[in-house]
Amino acid sequence: MMLELVECPHCGYKFRTNIKAVEEDGETTAVRNILYWKPKPRHVPSIDLDCPNCGKKFVHEVES
Repeated sequence: MMLELVECPHCGYKFRTNIKAVEEDGETTAVRNILYWKPKPRHVPSIDLDCPNCGKKFVHEVES
């Protein structure tokens, strides 16, 4: 488990969160349609986080 330091753009509060766990939780399973297959994304470029201080949602860019 690797924690990454994240700063809220609204209030400036800094906190650590496990980005990999949030990233894996947000991934979708493969979707099958009659016409085509849509695989799940290999890497999510950004994730939505909630600030534990002010409670506002913001988008955090995930580093590769």
